[in-house]
Amino acid sequence: MASLTTAINYMDPTIYGSKQAILLGMQGKFSGFDEEENEIKPSGKGRNKGKFLLGDLKKCPAIKKWIEEQEDSNDDEVKEKKDFASVKTKEAFDKLGISVEEYDQKGGNRSGIKTPNSITMKDIKEFIKDNGDSNNNNEDVDEDKMFTTKKMKARIDELGPRSKEIAMGYLRNNHGTYKSKKWWGKKEIDAAIKEINKQ
Repeated sequence: MASLTTAINYMDPTIYGSKQAILLGMQGKFSGFDEEENEIKPSGKGRNKGKFLLGDLKKCPAIKKWIEEQEDSNDDEVKEKKDFASVKTKEAFDKLGISVEEYDQKGGNRSGIKTPNSITMKDIKEFIKDNGDSNNNNEDVDEDKMFTTKKMKARIDELGPRSKEIAMGYLRNNHGTYKSKKWWGKKEIDAAIKEINKQ
């Protein structure tokens, strides 16, 4: 066994049959032995004859342990870094003016599926609904307060029912950033009216 231990140099790329095997073998410190301390025979064939493949490496306890450690740390990274389901979702979240920690503390949902435990656009809409000053069906009253001026609100109120519905749908997903902590000013109203013309 001693001779094999000295013969297996896990940092030697020539003993591996693929790039993935080279990375795994070097990072996981491939020992050349399985769990029962039997010598692992390289299963490479053809041009890889005599070389260790991924399947061979995964028989090694050191490699198994390294893989498990990476899976655990990757889970933590996903929870830490992948807070948003998409770039657009992050942009919408930034307009809330709060941190991810505050969002979580206030009970914000994380219903992302493709990016597990991530915040989706739907989650943000629900968060705005649940954390406004509105109660029950007084959502319109609360939204009235989010225009920077009465004139801006009047421009939306002057629209027909269908046009107003489209404009408000746009505004709810596109908040501006103002010192007064209001959401909708001239820029947002102009964009909302353009959105009506597109539909």
